[in-house]
Amino acid sequence: MKARLLVFDPDPEGRRLFRKALRESCEGCVAVIRASADSCVQALYERSFDTLILGLPIDIPALLQVLLVYQEIPKRPELFLLAEQPPEGDKPSTRYFKKTKSGIIRFLEDLPGYLRPGLISRLADELERVRFDQYKGNARRTIAEHAIKLLSGLGLNSMYISIDPVDRHWVLHGSSYSIDIRQEIDALVEKSGMLAPDPARVVQPLGDVLLGLSSHYSDHPGEILRSIFHWATASEIEDLVKRLRLNALFMLPILDGESPCGILMVAETLSPQDQNALQTFANRLSTLLMRVESLDRLQRDAHVMRALQQVVYALSSTLDFETIQDQVLDLLKTVVPFDSACVILKEEGDLIVRQVRGFLPSNGAIHVGEVVVPPDRSALGQVVYDARPILLRVVEDPLRIGFERLPVDIKSWLGVPILWRSEIIGGMILGSREQGFFQEYHLQIALGFSRQLGVALQNARLLRSSTARAEKMQLVHEIGRSAVSILDIQQLALEVAAGALRVFNYYAVGILLNEDGRLVPCAYLRGPEGVPVSRVEPLDINAAGLAQEVVKKDQPLLISDVGKEPRFQRHTELPNTGCEMILPLSIAGEVLGVMIVDKEGVGQLGEEDLEMLQVLTSLIAISLINARLFGEIHDHAAALEERVESRTAELQSQKEQTEAILSSVADAVLVFDLEGDLVMANPQAQLLMAGEWSEGVLTQISRLHGAKSRVQESFDIGEASFQALASPVELDGGSIGTVIILRDITRLQELDRLKSKFVATVSHELRTPLANIKVYLSLLRRSKQDNRERYLGVLNQETDRLTSMIEELLDLSRLESQKEIEMEPVEITDILDQVVERHRPTCEEKGVHLAHKTESAVMVLGNRDQLIRLFTNLVANAATYTDSGGVISLNTTSEEEKDGIAYVCVEVRDNGVGISEEDQPFLFGRFYRGTMARKHKIPGSGLGLAIVREIVNLHGGLVGVESEVGVGSVFTVRLPLIIGERG
Repeated sequence: MKARLLVFDPDPEGRRLFRKALRESCEGCVAVIRASADSCVQALYERSFDTLILGLPIDIPALLQVLLVYQEIPKRPELFLLAEQPPEGDKPSTRYFKKTKSGIIRFLEDLPGYLRPGLISRLADELERVRFDQYKGNARRTIAEHAIKLLSGLGLNSMYISIDPVDRHWVLHGSSYSIDIRQEIDALVEKSGMLAPDPARVVQPLGDVLLGLSSHYSDHPGEILRSIFHWATASEIEDLVKRLRLNALFMLPILDGESPCGILMVAETLSPQDQNALQTFANRLSTLLMRVESLDRLQRDAHVMRALQQVVYALSSTLDFETIQDQVLDLLKTVVPFDSACVILKEEGDLIVRQVRGFLPSNGAIHVGEVVVPPDRSALGQVVYDARPILLRVVEDPLRIGFERLPVDIKSWLGVPILWRSEIIGGMILGSREQGFFQEYHLQIALGFSRQLGVALQNARLLRSSTARAEKMQLVHEIGRSAVSILDIQQLALEVAAGALRVFNYYAVGILLNEDGRLVPCAYLRGPEGVPVSRVEPLDINAAGLAQEVVKKDQPLLISDVGKEPRFQRHTELPNTGCEMILPLSIAGEVLGVMIVDKEGVGQLGEEDLEMLQVLTSLIAISLINARLFGEIHDHAAALEERVESRTAELQSQKEQTEAILSSVADAVLVFDLEGDLVMANPQAQLLMAGEWSEGVLTQISRLHGAKSRVQESFDIGEASFQALASPVELDGGSIGTVIILRDITRLQELDRLKSKFVATVSHELRTPLANIKVYLSLLRRSKQDNRERYLGVLNQETDRLTSMIEELLDLSRLESQKEIEMEPVEITDILDQVVERHRPTCEEKGVHLAHKTESAVMVLGNRDQLIRLFTNLVANAATYTDSGGVISLNTTSEEEKDGIAYVCVEVRDNGVGISEEDQPFLFGRFYRGTMARKHKIPGSGLGLAIVREIVNLHGGLVGVESEVGVGSVFTVRLPLIIGERG
């Protein structure tokens, strides 16, 4: 690890001297040289340095700037000064060096001693950054070797000896020395039996180091080594000191919690600062090893748990003896690596080898099936006789184990008993070729596996003893399972009787059921073929007899020799019956019938038959109950289904009626639940919520859906007006939601407005002629004889005007009330000719030319009188607004079909005063008088064009206008042609 130097010297000569000295004398340094205070301060902020070297003289402001930043940074580097002479009055200081080439070289040579504590601290920090997941296998050894490698990078010779906290076995896990020296140390450790020195028998304070109480630094390492390796000769220790080049030895205990787990030895002369830094390093190493050990323990435990789970799963899938043992050893080896293994089981008082791994003929042959007799006090004897788990980390005497032919290369051994509850059923032993390999946790893992093995082996034994019985019972259950699935009682009895005959080779099997106080035979079969036994009479339950006794006592009856039973009545078709068993078919205290089993020969039915048949009769009774219940349920279900179908049809009809009513309602109907969720909406409501006013409608609904009482209000959304009625929906005295009815009253309000306008307009139009009539009547009463004729003329004119207005109002009302009119084929040209001829005198009198131009005869379906009125109004209107010298023309043309409809087009064209663009949209409204009519004071009611529009609508046609003030107007009427009638 190279030291990082920051040099600040404003003097170019000083910087040159430092670079030259650095090239000649220091290969373990990396220097950053700065000439200004700003660049020096920036370097301090951006990077971490081990040393800050100031080349004096430096201006006071620049020096203060650098020193202030130096005080602020978290990890301050060591500070050194280079100057021509130390400050006057000061004693020579190790922090001052002469700023000459030789002075700088001496500084660089002494620098490692100054920096070593800091560099060791850096190593401790680097050790903290170790990632646990990069270690595989023995993580503790790997980390210890990594620590030794870090110290070696500083030129510190060191080694690490690991000590087992339990049995104090020790081993060298890392060294910076050469391989031959390491082998020499390993040999000395092995001579100790791999056991660490006893803290009570070594010199102090070495004992405190072994106990983990304190560290120890000694300038006499030979004395320490003699105490550690007390069995070694003085020459061996002296030679080791020379080979290790030991002048001093610093020993630091590495702790696992409070227990020592190793010793870190540094063979260097160290300053107190170096010792403190190494103590920090050792503490960090202890913490890291403890973390790794915890992680390793968790991973190991997890691995063991997975393996045990696999064992449980594997053992649950087999009950074969050899497979069980084989699977347990395979999975055990994944968590406890062994070189040899053996499973020994107790069988009829002998210990017999049942599984062997790793015992080859060349190193001691133990074969499967061999009987072993270990001595009582041997390790194996304690395992299989006393149920004691045994761990031998070092096998010094193979005979101690209890095997005469133990493999000679086994150096570590453990044995665990195989138990079923408290019963010893065998033992399992493992061996390793590595001395001290097995640890306490290996023993605990093996115990866990042996417990699972014991349970599995006992289950396998129980299986063997119950297999025969299970095979017999399986046949019974097959018959029972088949019976349970049959719901017809007669078929059930026949199937069971036939199955019992076939499976158990009975002579005859009968099933009699209790029906109204009699035992009625449902099935009675004989022989392997199941031939029906005929003429079996029903039995009165109240009579005396064997079957009746079984029913009354609800207990089975076995007759080993029917010849000795006076109540037995032999059937003529069953002459060879030697023994008989009668069993009740009962469940929950109710006897449903009996099962009769006959067999040829005396004493051929026994307890085994009774056990199996009791199981079978229980299943038959359950099946009978099921069949009986099924019949009852089937009948009930049929009746219930009929009721449900009737009620469903009724509800469906009601639902359809309700939906039809709601669909036909013109208003929008919405129903909400108590949470405000929409549960029903009729088609009108769906259209409304999907239309252009949906957002406004939903906003209003959100206010109303929680109404506690009946609420009615109106609101406007855009150009539309709505009336809303909200009412709670109640069921059983409680509210279950809200129903909201929305009615679009836009048209109603418009009609109301038009009605008011119509009344006002009619009142005005009627008021004028009536007022004139009233005035002239008054004048007439007071006038002279010569004025009366003129007054009467005015009265007649106003009366005609009033009559005409009333007639037009009545015509318009009749047209609006007529949805259909009587129509007939009409020649449109004849109608136009008639209208033209009627108005020609008036036009000629006014000096207006009236012309009619048509293509040919055109037929339309219409009402002749109304069509005459239509064109009369248009021609009269044109004549009114056309001055003398003007022209009015009527043109008739046919148009092409559009959307399957052909039209005749009639244009009424004039070159009169014209109609302003502002007036055109309102021309066909009632009582509307355009600007020109008011300007020229042209009389009229304003109803003529309204009547035109109504007549055109009743004929399914179209009417339009094009006009320009001062140019004239064109009114266009389009009427549907009769299909096939085109000129």
